[in-house]
Amino acid sequence: HNGPLRLEYRYRLSESGQRAGAAFVTVTGVGASTALSQIVQLVQEAQNRNREVPIQNLADKVSGIFVPTVVALSTITFMVWYALIQGGVVPLSFLPPDEGPSGGK
Repeated sequence: HNGPLRLEYRYRLSESGQRAGAAFVTVTGVGASTALSQIVQLVQEAQNRNREVPIQNLADKVSGIFVPTVVALSTITFMVWYALIQGGVVPLSFLPPDEGPSGGK
């Protein structure tokens, strides 16, 4: 079946004689033809293509070293500056106005 499927659920009467309701559903795809399965397939194809590109592997290796190194160096820099300021080694003239080791004036 190539077109949309139309499934109908006819209303039924409840025990009190009232109409219980009706639902009309149009199914536009089933199984491999659904939008979700097509998205999953596209993502899998993109991931498989990346494995075939050597420059991508090099970029992954470089970023795997570069990013942790930058984070570590920035953390160490912060800790050193914090310790130097708290220890009074850095002159207060280096700090912005109204800031100091005691947290203010």
